[in-house]
Amino acid sequence: MYSATASAWDHRTFPGAVPRSFLPAVITALFAKPLLALYNVAGIFTTSVDVQIMVRVLIAGVFAFACANLTYTLSRRFGGSTAAWFTIWTLAQFHIPYYAGRTLPNFMALPWFLLGISFILLQEEFWGVLFITATATVLRLEIAAFVVPTALQLVITKRMTLRNALLAGAIGGFGSLLFAAPLDYWLWAPTLPHDQLPGFTAKHTLWPEFSAMLYNIVDGKASDWGVMPRHFYAVALGKSLAGALPIALFGLLWAAIQNITGKTRGVLGNRNQARAVSEIAKTLLPGAVCLIAALSTVEHKEWRFIVYSYPVINMIAAATSAGLTYVSVHNYPGGQVHTELEALGIPKNSTIHFHSGALQTGATLFTFTHANFPHSSVFPDPLEPRWIYSKDEDVALLDPENAWEAGIDCVVTPDFQKFLSAKRHGHEKMWSLVGGIKGVAGVGRGGKYGVEVKWRPELGVLKRERASCDH
Repeated sequence: MYSATASAWDHRTFPGAVPRSFLPAVITALFAKPLLALYNVAGIFTTSVDVQIMVRVLIAGVFAFACANLTYTLSRRFGGSTAAWFTIWTLAQFHIPYYAGRTLPNFMALPWFLLGISFILLQEEFWGVLFITATATVLRLEIAAFVVPTALQLVITKRMTLRNALLAGAIGGFGSLLFAAPLDYWLWAPTLPHDQLPGFTAKHTLWPEFSAMLYNIVDGKASDWGVMPRHFYAVALGKSLAGALPIALFGLLWAAIQNITGKTRGVLGNRNQARAVSEIAKTLLPGAVCLIAALSTVEHKEWRFIVYSYPVINMIAAATSAGLTYVSVHNYPGGQVHTELEALGIPKNSTIHFHSGALQTGATLFTFTHANFPHSSVFPDPLEPRWIYSKDEDVALLDPENAWEAGIDCVVTPDFQKFLSAKRHGHEKMWSLVGGIKGVAGVGRGGKYGVEVKWRPELGVLKRERASCDH
């Protein structure tokens, strides 16, 4: 087979800078070939460009699967909001989605890297270290700068024994070479040495990544492709991660406060998100930092060399975003009023009056779930019993006695203390507090965790004394 087709293979006429492993390309070809043959016979493909597009779609599909698997892991471990925010951050950033289908070795490696960190987050550390080590060995050796400190951190935190960490690394490294080395030697040997690599021989292809590392780093050939300043990756992270980076940095501050105080409960009031930030930062961030630091010493730099740090930073940003979302939701107490009303057993045809404070913070027609609206094909039928919702801005209705005289059964207002203290004819109480919604008063220092969210009552739900909304 080799002799019949080798002369047409691109690596025979354009070997490239340094040899890389053929294993990912061969695996991709094994999955792509049946589909390509079918589409070709069916006449769907008209040029070889169509074949390239199909191969890239397949590679992007593998990445999508790995990313979805990691998202599912985040959902299982830290909740759906963290998983959702991770997806949002990943898709909102340009580079990874755009390059996900490219045949660059970095993006052939990325799906396997994602599977590896998914294993670690699922507390299957042995398989995680094995997968990432195999990926580093065959696809991109710089990933070793991530997996070594990560494995060490797992040992230090007693999530792995040193023996298991070494065993996982050995199986991942030597096991992957057992598959890749014979294939790479067989396919690369006829092309070496060539004019651009006079010092490369067939033996160098027994471990292409190691040979490439010696060539680029030890021999200093990487600088032939350009020399960048030490701070290049700091700028690249800012550009590539966009809004996720400051959110992640805030999350790291959050985790640092927890480590200093020794507490595990949520600094911002959400225990699950605080745990997510802390665990991801402790387990995976050291590897990401070491990867960036190690590659910063190499003169030639490209953002794709540190792309493996992006998911880690996005996960921290996602967990922090979920925590901030929890806080931010409470800035809109009007949007929660309908759940309070639902629990009160308000009778049919009761009038519920909303003051502007509720209407300006989320109470809208969409939350008037018992309103007697005309039938619409867009909206479901209103819930029973039907109520009358009032948004009348007549200033007279801000007065408790006028509202009572107007026959209003329930009032939703931020000025509930005024209604509670009102007396009719100087002696009779007119309104009772039957529900309320808290809002965020601010986030500041204090509490036993060093930082706390301060809450205050924002809206009160009051019922008319001896009126039909008694329950």
